[in-house]
Amino acid sequence: MKGFYLLGDAKSKDALEVFYMLYKTTKKPIFLKEALKIAFVIKDDRLDELITDAREILNADYDVIRIEIGYYILKSQIKDAKDLALNLIQKESDNSINHSILATIYLFNDEPIRALKEFKKAYEIEGSEENLLKLVDMLDNKLDRTNEAIRYLNNWIGENGCSKPVCFTLLNIYSAKGELDLMIEVYIKLYEAYEESDFLNRALEILLYKKDVISAKELLEKYSFNEPILMEIYAELKEFQKAYNVAQDLYNRSQNPEYMARMAIYKYEQSSKNISKFELDMVVKLFEGSVYALNSPIYFNYYGYLLIDYEIDLKKGLDIAKKAYILDPNSPYIIDSIAWGYFKLGECKEAKMWMDKIQSDTKFMKEDEAKAHKTAIDKCFNKGTK
Repeated sequence: MKGFYLLGDAKSKDALEVFYMLYKTTKKPIFLKEALKIAFVIKDDRLDELITDAREILNADYDVIRIEIGYYILKSQIKDAKDLALNLIQKESDNSINHSILATIYLFNDEPIRALKEFKKAYEIEGSEENLLKLVDMLDNKLDRTNEAIRYLNNWIGENGCSKPVCFTLLNIYSAKGELDLMIEVYIKLYEAYEESDFLNRALEILLYKKDVISAKELLEKYSFNEPILMEIYAELKEFQKAYNVAQDLYNRSQNPEYMARMAIYKYEQSSKNISKFELDMVVKLFEGSVYALNSPIYFNYYGYLLIDYEIDLKKGLDIAKKAYILDPNSPYIIDSIAWGYFKLGECKEAKMWMDKIQSDTKFMKEDEAKAHKTAIDKCFNKGTK
C-alpha cells in the first residue's frame, strides 16, 4: 500500500523504490507493472532491466506493450516500435490509443498520410477531445488541410459544446486566417459556456477594431457588460439620452465625478440647438459639481466655453478656459475658447492675439465654428475696438 500512497502524493521516485523492491522480493507481476510504469515516466536507469523482465512476464498485457513501444521510440528504434504497434493493433484494433501511437510512429517515419489515417481511426473509435486535437494538429500544421480541420472542430463543438482547448484551437486557426467575424462567434460561445466576461471583452475588442460600432452596441446591450464603453458608443452614435442614462447609472453606483461631467456633456449635446434655461442650469450644475475634482483640460474647456458662449458668466468662463490652457497649452480648442471669451468681453485685440496662435492649424481652422469665430474676431479687430 505504501507504493500506491506515494503515487497519490506524486512522489514518483520514492514510489518506484517501493515497487521495485516489492517486485524483487515477491516476483509478483503487479509490482513489476507499477515499477515499469513509473520508471518509463521518470526515465529511470532501471527501465532497461524492467522492460526485459516485462517482455517475459507480462507479454500479454496490452498496457505493458504500449510502454514497450514508447521505450523503443525513446531509443530511436522506430522500426521495432512500428512492428510492435502493428502487432498490437491486430490484437486490439478497437482501442483508439493504439491507433494514436501508430500515427505518432508514422510521423517519426515522415509518413504523414498514414499518420493521418491512424489519427482519423483513433478519433472514429473514440471522439474524445484529445483525439480530436491530435487529428486537427495533423490536418492544420502538418498537411495544410486547414478547412478540414475547421470542419472537425465545428462538428465536435456542435455535438459536445465549446470546451476551452477545442475552442481556443479554433480561435487560433481563425486568427491566422484573419476570420474576425468567426472569432467573435467563438468568443460568444465560450462566454455562454463559461460565463467569463473576458470572452465578451475579446469579442468587443474585435468589433471595435473593425469599427463596427453598431454590432458592438448590440453585443453590449444583449449581455449587459462594460457600461463605460456602451456609454461612449451611444455618444458616438449621437444617442445622447441613452449615453446620459448610462452615465447617470455609473455615477450613482461609483460617485465618480467623471460620469457627472459626462452627464453634463450628454445633456447639453442632446438639447444644444434648443436648450431650455432649465436644461442649461442643469448642465452648469453638473459641470460645477465635477470639473474641479477632475482637473481635466477637456472638461474645464467644455465648461468654460459653455459659460462664455451662452454668456452665463463671461469672466468665470474665461478663467476656467485658462485653467484648461495651463494643463494643455497646445489644444486649438482651448485657445479658441479663450479667444472667444475675450471677444465676448469686447477685448478684440486680445481675442485676435489668441486666435492668431492657431492660424497655422489648418485642420482646426476648417471647422465651421472656428471659421465663424475668426470672422467675428477679425471684424471686431478691424473696427479698431480695444
